[in-house]
Amino acid sequence: FGSSLLLARLVERGIWCLCVCVWGSGAMTSAMVAGAAARWSSSLCGGKKALAEDEPVFVNRGGAPVLLGARGGAGEKKPKAVTASPEVVEILAPVAEAVPAADDGAIAAEAAPKEAAAAEEAPASWAPDAAVLARVRHLAANEAHCRAVAALDAYRAGLVEEGVAEAFDAFCAGDEEIRRLRFKVDTIQRCEAHLRYAAPGADGEQLEGSPAHHVLGNGSELWVDHYSDNTVDYRVCAPFDIPMDHMLSLFYEVDLYPKWLPFVWESKILHMVKGGSGDYAQFLVVFKYVLPWPLKNREAVLYGFASDAIERGRVVLCSKSVPEGATEWWGYPLPPAGDAVRMDVVMDFGFVPQGPELDKTRLDIFFKLDPKIDWLPQGFVNWVGRQFVTLLYRGISSICRNFAKSPYPARLSADVNDAYAVMYRMLMAMRGGTLPEDAAETSV
Repeated sequence: FGSSLLLARLVERGIWCLCVCVWGSGAMTSAMVAGAAARWSSSLCGGKKALAEDEPVFVNRGGAPVLLGARGGAGEKKPKAVTASPEVVEILAPVAEAVPAADDGAIAAEAAPKEAAAAEEAPASWAPDAAVLARVRHLAANEAHCRAVAALDAYRAGLVEEGVAEAFDAFCAGDEEIRRLRFKVDTIQRCEAHLRYAAPGADGEQLEGSPAHHVLGNGSELWVDHYSDNTVDYRVCAPFDIPMDHMLSLFYEVDLYPKWLPFVWESKILHMVKGGSGDYAQFLVVFKYVLPWPLKNREAVLYGFASDAIERGRVVLCSKSVPEGATEWWGYPLPPAGDAVRMDVVMDFGFVPQGPELDKTRLDIFFKLDPKIDWLPQGFVNWVGRQFVTLLYRGISSICRNFAKSPYPARLSADVNDAYAVMYRMLMAMRGGTLPEDAAETSV
């Protein structure tokens, strides 16, 4: 009789469904408690979890559970809150204990859209130190990629104790410039491994493969590394009597590549890539090669960039063919291949200033080629690769011996993109035993 009377009271107040849950099914009551706890947990996390349709909603107002009803389908108004009677308060005491008390503002936020809940209850969003980000972006824009990442990593290490390292990681994952910066540093590590810089006692030490050594003259050497998968790498180590910024000009002036790059009859910049961790020395380029009949002409489309690594005593230039079939790179469109066959090419270069005044340069070259000629014996392809690298070295040597009479001094003077000013600051900083950014801060 008592239960029936209570049921009548509940029906009269319009919440008979809640009473049925409590009276008829302990399991359903537990589910409601769990649902309420989940919603409260969701509110603490910024309202990430949306309520399901027909899910009962109730909160605790001043010790009295308040049923908000169920969330209807799309377009329905939110249900009206109904204050429970004293009898229901007694029945739902365990629920009231399970759900923390909330004031009227919290109740409104619970039923309001996700944005309102975040505005009233969520803590302010964490943001990284603006000065740190400005320094990182300045270093990256001036091609000092490894030092930029070192600054990021040092900053993150300090955030671990503060408990916001994961928030910083999320920020970096959503920042396109930082993602590209990380990509470049990964590429630099690959480049330095190719050039043997990453190995103990590098500078020409052979670490794997079956190297064949050849002397090119004037202190220059060539190594040919054969591997078990029948691929071949070529490496050159050659000293030149010109300063590093002069040597770098040979590689910056892409349209002049046919003067020293073997078999190339045309080379041009498709796009000078701006932003994305570099303002002076990153390009998308195309090289066109003319081959004798019956071979089809070849071409290579490469993304390349230079990086200031003078904290390790060098500058590196990394270049590699874009992925096969790619139609764009970082938003820059790429042309179709047409009748030419696109080759896969990797060319990495290291520039190491030498001499008491750092007025000489050691050039290290890594070269790998897949000409996409399946029917040619691999031995013949390897021989062609060796001839290519040898001719490349001779072409660079010829220009360096007659640099003053070449087109490059005029390009250095013009410095259309201010890239040579950046290169010169790098060289002067090395001569002074400092870093370019330190010298800039001192001058200011």
